[in-house]
Amino acid sequence: MSNLGNANSPVPVSPPPLRTWDFMETAFVSLIAYGVYSLTSGLAFTIVLAMHDRAKTLSSSPNTLR
Repeated sequence: MSNLGNANSPVPVSPPPLRTWDFMETAFVSLIAYGVYSLTSGLAFTIVLAMHDRAKTLSSSPNTLR
């Protein structure tokens, strides 16, 4: 006997499997993160040095050596 009653029933569609990252994709994201880290740490270091120099030159103490 054939099962013609269920011939037109929709087939359940499963979602596509999750795709894992390859080495190059991971390396690219890591390089971007390292670049952002380097840029922000360099800017922060520059600002700290500028603030330190500015604090020394703006000191109102009469005993300050320049």
